Amino acid sequence: LTGATAGNFTITLPDPSGLSGKTWIIKKPLAGHQVTIATATSAQIDGSDTHTQTSHHSYDVITTDGVEFYIIAEGH
Repeated sequence: LTGATAGNFTITLPDPSGLSGKTWIIKKPLAGHQVTIATATSAQIDGSDTHTQTSHHSYDVITTDGVEFYIIAEGH
């Protein structure tokens, strides 16, 4: 769960090397402000450098193949 009550918030995913199959669930439970999901390396998330959650109760399920990150489910 992320807490973006005081302003925009960034979550940084780790280097995906050696983490193939690992999954993260990131949820934005509150309205207002945005949550940006970034990576610690040059790895991308579905071909982008970052991914942003803006909607109240939005969530993303993100996995890695050990090289890049992929959003395998999302909702609001």
